Amino acid sequence: MKSPADQKIIQIDITNACIHRCSNCTRHCGHHDKPFFMDLNTFKKAVDSLVKHPGMVGIMGGEPTIHPDFEKFIEYYRSKIGPKQNFEFARKPLENFTEHAEENLAFDTTKRRGLFSSLGNKYYEHFEIIQDTFSYQCLNDHTNPGMHQALLVARKDLGIPDDEWIKLRDKCWIQNLWSSSITPKGAFFCEVAASLDMLFDGPGGWPIEPDWWKRTPAEFGDQLKWCELCGAALQVPRRRANEETDDVSPTMFEKLTAANSPKTREHRVEVINTTGYNPETYKCKPSNEWYLPEEDNKQRINGTNHSLYPQHIDAIIVSRNGKTIQHLAQSAAEQFTNVILALNSNPDDMKHPASNISVLTVPSASRDALIAAAVKQLNPKSWVAVLDEDVVLSKGFADQLKRWILNPGCIYLFNRHNTWGLGHRPLIHTAHNQSPDDLRATAFCSLFHPRAHAVRDLMKNISSSDPVNPSKPEHWPDGKQIDMHWFFLQPDALAERKQTGREMAAHAVSLWQALQDCHRKIALYGAGHHTRWFLQLLEIKKLPAPVAIFDDNPFCQEINGIPVMQPQTADRNSFDTVVLSVDPGRMTEILKNRCKELWGNACNVVELYRQYPEGRFMKILPNPGH
Repeated sequence: MKSPADQKIIQIDITNACIHRCSNCTRHCGHHDKPFFMDLNTFKKAVDSLVKHPGMVGIMGGEPTIHPDFEKFIEYYRSKIGPKQNFEFARKPLENFTEHAEENLAFDTTKRRGLFSSLGNKYYEHFEIIQDTFSYQCLNDHTNPGMHQALLVARKDLGIPDDEWIKLRDKCWIQNLWSSSITPKGAFFCEVAASLDMLFDGPGGWPIEPDWWKRTPAEFGDQLKWCELCGAALQVPRRRANEETDDVSPTMFEKLTAANSPKTREHRVEVINTTGYNPETYKCKPSNEWYLPEEDNKQRINGTNHSLYPQHIDAIIVSRNGKTIQHLAQSAAEQFTNVILALNSNPDDMKHPASNISVLTVPSASRDALIAAAVKQLNPKSWVAVLDEDVVLSKGFADQLKRWILNPGCIYLFNRHNTWGLGHRPLIHTAHNQSPDDLRATAFCSLFHPRAHAVRDLMKNISSSDPVNPSKPEHWPDGKQIDMHWFFLQPDALAERKQTGREMAAHAVSLWQALQDCHRKIALYGAGHHTRWFLQLLEIKKLPAPVAIFDDNPFCQEINGIPVMQPQTADRNSFDTVVLSVDPGRMTEILKNRCKELWGNACNVVELYRQYPEGRFMKILPNPGH
């Protein structure tokens, strides 16, 4: 067993309410007759108690984002748990959240801040503060199958004697690889023990106070009794998580019945036949990855998870008299959920036959006041597009937006210059045959979400004598004003990205071949998405594999049969060159500094893409034999 001081993470369980009731859940979701929601004062005590813990402080549930005070909790958490910065994840539009999460959110388990979520609607509601806060996110939307080991199994039901049991218990993979936990009832040496205490109305945990996590296994005391009711250390059945049925031993079935478990009442449990129990029947290898097994990354998030995409986009069109926007209004009504025409006056000949068009008339109001008043009338859950009155809206504009994952904390600006759609035609173009050079340089469409912190702050002034227009970029924080002209690429721009990917792949292969020709003993540093792609590339090109792979994740053991080790534990004589196996950008600098810290100038460190610009590139694999 491990002291919590030696665990890589300690969780704060802010609720055990969840949008799922997975089979054999570690939090026993679905069995609690009444879920808990941690109060703010207890949460503050929990955070304060972990400020000096060297590992990650995780926020977990149940589904943590459904807690009614989630944002209040996170604001306090950010103030106490470093680093003191906003992260810039998921600000630019994303085509593929699965790839984004795998490459940017799940690779560095040494970060201090971590969130564990199932990507429901509430995750997207809090998307801005989540991306600003958490550099590590363990995400699983549960749309794809996953196997969960039975946990509600009493070892005595299986006839395991005391001497054998103690050895099994002390090697429990959950307690050794996963985390301790804090619930409203106190602090616990193991997250499953914490959940069992809640489920069966136990005495609670240790006081939530500084240094509680320094206890050693010899001090776990009465909390060890919960291990007697847990099957994590045993060879027991597994079941697909989405079946929402638990496998339990006879004693645990009786306890669940006495606890008035909803899943038990609904016959969502199956009692294990313990007669003639043979552990070899259920033998399996527990995941030795920390929370997010590498081989399972892509399966944890469905690329078509609709909760992350804009469901509704409303439009605001501002005009002084309404006479010049008839065509734009009809075009917008065909594409947007609702359209508000914000006018100073409503002419008698104004026509708006579409049922989703409404007119807001505010005599003598400024443009800013019209927009502010219109925003107040719209659905606060919808995106808002503010359109200039002198543009012509091309077909497909709103549909294109709905194919991107957009951050509700950002404003997306469509400039009059170089905004093109697929098929070499502009998605929005100017009316009256005016040259773009003759028009205002400001954006002709601003897209934002009323839930943005910037908008909520501005809306407090909506009733003042000088209303603030939230569609103006200057009211938004630096880094959250996103120029969209780069994201509607012409086909030749997409082809250029592919060509760049091919060039970078060829460059990496040539560099690898040159190092091999010099009889180098090469190790790769980095065990993420890039390394998996690069190993495939080497295999296709029939080039030698690296002698080792380095990564700072202590639980990653091998990739494609090649050992993965922490660099400080590697035999210095087994390699003479380290190739940084990451996309060009900030991680390259981080790993370079790490190498210098470990080996000074005594090791040859090679960057694969020094002359290329920063950022992810399209990873192209040639056909075998080419």
